[in-house]
Amino acid sequence: RSNLVSALESFLEQVIKPVPKLDSSRAKGIRKNVAYSLQYLEFLEQCDRDLHLTSVLATLNYKAFIITSCSVIEAIFFCVLLQNRRAAITEWKSVEKVQSNEFRIGEACYKIENEIFKKLSEPELQEMSFDTMCKRVEGKKLIKLGQDVYRRIPYLRDLRNRVHIYGIENSTDTDYMRVNKSDFDQMKSTLKALLTCSLFPLQPPKHFTGLSFDFLNEQKVELATT
Repeated sequence: RSNLVSALESFLEQVIKPVPKLDSSRAKGIRKNVAYSLQYLEFLEQCDRDLHLTSVLATLNYKAFIITSCSVIEAIFFCVLLQNRRAAITEWKSVEKVQSNEFRIGEACYKIENEIFKKLSEPELQEMSFDTMCKRVEGKKLIKLGQDVYRRIPYLRDLRNRVHIYGIENSTDTDYMRVNKSDFDQMKSTLKALLTCSLFPLQPPKHFTGLSFDFLNEQKVELATT
């Protein structure tokens, strides 16, 4: 039986909760999205374990698992940064870009572009990339994770970018050639390390009956031929 979304939400409320710049409605929405994603990850893991997948389908299953897991980590990092007042904020909002006509200097063409900003009455959150979040969380030691976990995240983050299936270098730079079972296992280990760290002091099954993260344990799976 899959983990219930309601149980996952209760677990996640330890971290994903209202703080300055994150009201209760948005926090609740983020909790729900993360809970949906965790239930989906459990489904993907069960597919890998129970179905006799071809190597191609298994690879795409691993890829989907990595992309979704990174989204979960990103959401948790975002909330941790907000709680610790380490999220990026800005006092300025871009209102217009002004470009000059083209002009030449020697043989080359140039143009000048100016951007006009308006100062905000109150600072607002500034969008952060997953890479920026990872570096801030690790640099400020906001989450107690082993160095091996932090070392894995950049590699897994790069795999997550393969969501853009056109962004390859050549005919050998395909998902089938770049994503494998080892990546899947690394992703499971990394996500489990986060969900069981001191950030979440209340753990199943003691505090959340029926909830389990055993699906993030490593499994040996035999693949069918392509």
